[in-house]
Amino acid sequence: MDFRALLRGKLDAQQALLNAAMSSGTGFTTEQQAGFEALQAEIVNLENTLKAATELEARQKDLTHPINQPLYPEPKAKHEKFSNFGEQLRAVIEAAKPGGSVDNRLSIKAAAGLNENVGSDGGFLVDDDFSKEILKRAYETGVLTSRCNKVPLSTNSTGLRINAIDESSRANGSRWGGIQAYWEGEADGLIGSKPKFRQMELNLHKLTGLCYATDELLLDATSLEAVIS
Repeated sequence: MDFRALLRGKLDAQQALLNAAMSSGTGFTTEQQAGFEALQAEIVNLENTLKAATELEARQKDLTHPINQPLYPEPKAKHEKFSNFGEQLRAVIEAAKPGGSVDNRLSIKAAAGLNENVGSDGGFLVDDDFSKEILKRAYETGVLTSRCNKVPLSTNSTGLRINAIDESSRANGSRWGGIQAYWEGEADGLIGSKPKFRQMELNLHKLTGLCYATDELLLDATSLEAVIS
């Protein structure tokens, strides 16, 4: 229902009663006075309803916007780097505070489909030196990751497709895509085999780390780095 159109209709009806009363030269009749007052009550009700709807819409809009203004840090110069991971973590915490300042050494990168203008939607990138150290620990301690081939991606890439051996079973004739070898007897014929391949699509997904730190820990960048790492 269009409450604004309804309100305009009530105001027009009230104006018509007032015009009739003034043109008569005698003012409102009892019936006109009652009609005018009834319309006035309806008008007040509609105005209150519209005011409440406007205020509620404004509150909901505030909740959908970030506390901080959209973040547009300046491009990071080559010589500007954080001295350690703890220092960068403290800069991220400061940028996330209401009204906090954004260190121009922080880089924002949007995950696929997300908003690069807001740090919480995209995310502050961990500096290359620190991220490599974190990944190094993962490869060193992981049972499977240490045995995986590592394929680097460029900055603008969101995934890749690679060919892989189509092996879905370890039964004879299925291993390694169907390649077979035989112990050959004298005058035996050879049966040819060839590998079967499949295509794998590997897409990047956003990885977020949520950590809690005490105020005391935030005062010491070195300790903060050790605990969070």
